Amino acid sequence: MLGQYLYRLIDIEIDLGKRTFKNEQEGAIARVFFHCIEFIIEVLSQRRVGATIIFVHPHQRDEALKIAYSSWSVRGSLEIALLQKARLEYSEQASETRNMAFALNRLKIDQALRQRLRSLIDLAAIDGALLLSPSFDVIGFGMKLTAPKWEKTIEHGPVVGEKQQVDFSRLGTRHNSALNFVGAIGGAVAFVASSDGPIRALVRSTEEKVWYWPDSRVSMFAK
Repeated sequence: MLGQYLYRLIDIEIDLGKRTFKNEQEGAIARVFFHCIEFIIEVLSQRRVGATIIFVHPHQRDEALKIAYSSWSVRGSLEIALLQKARLEYSEQASETRNMAFALNRLKIDQALRQRLRSLIDLAAIDGALLLSPSFDVIGFGMKLTAPKWEKTIEHGPVVGEKQQVDFSRLGTRHNSALNFVGAIGGAVAFVASSDGPIRALVRSTEEKVWYWPDSRVSMFAK
């Protein structure tokens, strides 16, 4: 599943057969992270705008910036990681605390988290790609991707159940730039939204292959 590559961004491996985590703490961290990704995909789907959002593992940040540039500089942080941490702390207290003040504070955290995530989506709507760390810090926005053309295999992701190659020549510059970027940066996960289509996802699975999901909503959230 596409989700396993997202979890690897935060250094978490899951047992795909049982769909379990090593321990409950990792599970809680992964669920909050995944819910944030799910929210971004949901809002992108509702807005129906063209956008490219790419998550890059911290140890590949410098490598990624060699093949991506922008006229815009980034300073500061939306501090989404702090809100995620607060959300986790409230989740841990949920079984012990059932009063109104607790519920209101948790609601405020959720509202603030969604607002910050919407700000990221606003940046993604700017022409060019939005590069994010797994903690949702902005590496760059409005970025032009200059990776060399990916000439190797492209296949449907496993959840689709097909093994045919995909003809990316019929897709536009946005999709092909994202394909080339994930082909160059192993472990990067790209979401490419079109104004008139689904939200596609891309990740390099091996040195020779990029996996492509035609609709990330299905590959991430199907039960």
